[in-house]
Amino acid sequence: MIIDVENPLLGIDGASLLFSEQKGATDEEAKEMEKGFLHLLKELEIDDVAQDKLSGAGGGIAAALKLFFNAEEKYADKFIREELTIHPLNTDVDMIITGEGKLDNQTLMNKGAFIVVNEFAKQNIPIHFLCGTSEGDLPEIENMKVIEIAEYFDSVEDSISKIDKGIEAACRRVSKDIIQQFTKRNSQQTS
Repeated sequence: MIIDVENPLLGIDGASLLFSEQKGATDEEAKEMEKGFLHLLKELEIDDVAQDKLSGAGGGIAAALKLFFNAEEKYADKFIREELTIHPLNTDVDMIITGEGKLDNQTLMNKGAFIVVNEFAKQNIPIHFLCGTSEGDLPEIENMKVIEIAEYFDSVEDSISKIDKGIEAACRRVSKDIIQQFTKRNSQQTS
């Protein structure tokens, strides 16, 4: 299994308490989910040492796959660099297009999209990060443009119900940049 974030199953940085708000749960619901995880682990007789090694990725799905199917864990950064061979030294790219639902401080927790950004941020390669919305203090990366789908709509509900229109608008914006980049390169080669 590929794990996109590096966080434990339990505790303040765990699956329930860290990510539940992003998924729409209240603080009380997050605490109940944490209690539920603890109850299951107790019933399964999983000791504290083994609990500390369980991943909170995927809302605890990674932990379940490890416990019930002995799934092998591979972190997204290693998978992206080694298996997909996505890194500046092994890839001839003109532009990076990546993204996720919400660009926020959780994105920076070694999630796949930001691993790709970090691989190319120091290069002079344009990066387009598409997301539903963004929030919080995010790193300023000179060659990265953040395109929020929500900016094309009056409400979050509209952006969700008309996501195809939002993606289409974002793709038009990226397409313009691709055309500009191609035209610029073409004119430099003919000069």
